[in-house]
Amino acid sequence: MKATNVSRGAAVIVLCSVLSTMAAAVETLNLYTGNASQNTAVRELQAAGMEIAKRTEGRVNLRIHLAGSLQIQVPDINQAVSDNILQIGDDQQFASAVPVAGILRLPALLRSREEFERAAEIIKPYVEAQYSKRNLLVLGTYYYPPLLVFSAKRKVDSLADLKGMKIRTLSPESSEWVKRVGGSPVTLSFPELAPALDRTTIDAVLTTASGAGWALRDLIKYNYRLSIAFSQVYEVINKSTNDKLDPTDRKVLAEVFDQTLRGLTQKIAVDDVTLTQRMKEMGMQISEPTAEDDARSQTAMSTFWDGWAKDRGPVVVEALAKVRTALGR
Repeated sequence: MKATNVSRGAAVIVLCSVLSTMAAAVETLNLYTGNASQNTAVRELQAAGMEIAKRTEGRVNLRIHLAGSLQIQVPDINQAVSDNILQIGDDQQFASAVPVAGILRLPALLRSREEFERAAEIIKPYVEAQYSKRNLLVLGTYYYPPLLVFSAKRKVDSLADLKGMKIRTLSPESSEWVKRVGGSPVTLSFPELAPALDRTTIDAVLTTASGAGWALRDLIKYNYRLSIAFSQVYEVINKSTNDKLDPTDRKVLAEVFDQTLRGLTQKIAVDDVTLTQRMKEMGMQISEPTAEDDARSQTAMSTFWDGWAKDRGPVVVEALAKVRTALGR
């Protein structure tokens, strides 16, 4: 197995924690999230922890670790859970471990929450099977509103206005979308975004209001609301750890996570609407896409989807074909 980027000190801390709780006949599940701050997702996970402790009468406790608090890189989270260094992981970067899940992130394939839900249900057994091979069990998933174009100084009213723009992207797939609509994709870390927009090193970012959009609100002046791609997170638990739990406690854990993650998706969606409205009140101009631009976006990417799936194997090809058939595209 690929070694995770975990320092000996962090591993010892986690091990000591587990040993001490075992002595007290209490199971402490260490959850590592890719979120570095107390955002909506973290607060909901903390609330889930309190509910689990309450319903199990203290037999199961959830300990939340923010990104950066342990020497584990975000791409290594699912491997750390697989190795039981962590018991639960907020798996945000699963592309290599669970390639079939990337279907839900393909640009222009899913353009509404209803379509996302349909596609997610279709690929669910494939996702669970690929995680299971890594000794991981899926507790649930939550997702963000679709990525949109947020521009600093260049007004965007249509897909044609993106031609020649330098746009920060979040994945190879969204970079391909930018290239196919005439823009130039740029890869930058979050701390680099504000100075890059200010100096016009980049013209725009693909994000959501509830994501980097609100953080960059003083620089962003235009929002083009063509749905590009979704971003989801899987909450996974070490299967061996889960199997060792008392059956009643295991049921509580599953129920609380399912309810929490479904509610979290809705709360993020509400936050996104609220923050978009606040940014509009601050002067951001919003442009809605035409049906023609939506069709052009889909046409630009339709030849990409099948090749993308083929590169990832027959399972992904099969799952994508089912999604496309269900959506009529």
